[in-house]
Amino acid sequence: MKASNKIFRIPDILLYNDNFLKLSLPKKSVDLIVTSPPYNIGIDYGVCKDNLSPKEYFEFSKIWLAKCFETLKDNGRVCINVPLDTKNQTISADLTILAKKTGFKYKGTIIWDKQNVRNKFSMVFSKNLEVILVFYREAASSVYKSGWVPIKKEYKDYVNEIWKFAGESAKRVGHPAPFPIELPRRLIRMMSNKEDIILDPFCGSGSTLIACKQLQRKGIGVEISEEYFELTKRRLVFSPKTSHPKISGPHSFSPRKQF
Repeated sequence: MKASNKIFRIPDILLYNDNFLKLSLPKKSVDLIVTSPPYNIGIDYGVCKDNLSPKEYFEFSKIWLAKCFETLKDNGRVCINVPLDTKNQTISADLTILAKKTGFKYKGTIIWDKQNVRNKFSMVFSKNLEVILVFYREAASSVYKSGWVPIKKEYKDYVNEIWKFAGESAKRVGHPAPFPIELPRRLIRMMSNKEDIILDPFCGSGSTLIACKQLQRKGIGVEISEEYFELTKRRLVFSPKTSHPKISGPHSFSPRKQF
């Protein structure tokens, strides 16, 4: 099963049914990347293999990180949501090393406590913790951008290195590994301004694009699976709208002109 190379567009949002590694995007065109790549733990996505050998997964990660690097603006950031580790790999440590070798500079790590405790009386780790690795390309003087004016509680919650909110239900969303909209919403709110371009190269169920729609950002999503491309389309159409003025001028958003 291959990507159908479809494009779905609504105001300020572009969604590609394509392979990010093969998709042509302009260099240094994106302000922020928020994504969660495949974890290589054997999840059935229907299209891509999620049971690569450690060496194959390392090579795959090296390629997509390099493409993210060339797509990101000099003052841009990338936020990568992954587990601390998996059965066979120290995935967060491996990606940190790879990202730095690619050219990214390390900004910090956010610990996400999903608060879905399991195995209460077992010695097996519950895997409640995941991380968001934050890197930047050339310049990142602070965690958040000047356009963000948070209220006091929001500020304390966001800049705390430990985020506590529940994960998303795979059954409810219809995707085997969705992340909650709250995760990209916080990252986008902190690390971008209105009208910035946000990219998710592994769009999945579309949580990043929904957050872009709600926060008045321009969103680009790339999803290789036609099934989950169609799922994201439905979620975008029926997600709550945030009213904002039509964007025009130098920030006009057209796939033919800009991509």
